[in-house]
Amino acid sequence: MANSIFKHPSDMQNKSSTRPLLLKLPYAIRRQVYVLLGLIIPSTSQVTLSYPPEYFVFVWSAQSKTFREIDDDPRPPVSNQLFYVSREIADDALQAFYSENKVVLHTFNALFALRNLSPLDLRSLTFLSINIKIRKPITGRFPTRSNELACGRQVVEEWKRCCDRLAAHIQPNVLEVKLNLGTGDTHIGSAMLRTLSALPTLKECSVAFEMASSRELQLLTERTVRQVTGQIVSCPPFRFEDLPIELQLKILEYAGLSAPGDLRWLKGIGYILNTCAEMACGIRGWAGIRYIGCHIFRARYTSRDHCLDIPRLHYSW
Repeated sequence: MANSIFKHPSDMQNKSSTRPLLLKLPYAIRRQVYVLLGLIIPSTSQVTLSYPPEYFVFVWSAQSKTFREIDDDPRPPVSNQLFYVSREIADDALQAFYSENKVVLHTFNALFALRNLSPLDLRSLTFLSINIKIRKPITGRFPTRSNELACGRQVVEEWKRCCDRLAAHIQPNVLEVKLNLGTGDTHIGSAMLRTLSALPTLKECSVAFEMASSRELQLLTERTVRQVTGQIVSCPPFRFEDLPIELQLKILEYAGLSAPGDLRWLKGIGYILNTCAEMACGIRGWAGIRYIGCHIFRARYTSRDHCLDIPRLHYSW
């Protein structure tokens, strides 16, 4: 049985005996050690991830595995010697760093820094805030539309590569993602949302656009966030727009949501039919008394009343 795949208990004991003393401590005690070393910062603060280091107070360099030393920063920097004691201690320290801290990427090279995280770093992440700025290449005095689209396509491709790496390593229902997209192009925003929806189930997710707003983009944002957090099933719900137009009109008429004519907004009154606003309801006589029988100006109702009554229970005007 010399080639047996099973290890003798004595071999496991020998491996345990060679384990660094720090790792033999319970994690609660090791965590306090990492806090004292500055590796784990208070939960009210965030770590700005950068590669290479940038000029921020709480900046972690994935290259030198240390915080950047800043003169006016009262918190002592973390010594990178901690990561060269042994591979086991380095892995444990990195796992504690990425799992205990709120990691933020909001520099121009945010996606580059995210792409260069190791599989262990990605598996350990519990909070990730990403602020993606789509820079417009300047040609001449003003940026052109074609340059903006070309830059947007590059960002979308880089974002897809980052999401593919995240999807390959992150744990389901562990990571909280906050995504802020600085783009005014709905096509670029939609493409980035579709890429985000391919991630495993997230613990929490929030998405915000800085310079873009449309009904289609809003609905896609809501649907993407609900899908990636497991709040909706993969099978899409039946859409009202898929019904024949005749059935759509019947449903709207039955629900009181279909107006018999064009609407107009009047201050202090709200939406009324355009014919009512033009006093064209068919009442003959002097124009000043045409409103006598109108329920807009006084309470009235008859069984033959065909005027539009806005369903105010469904809306807040």
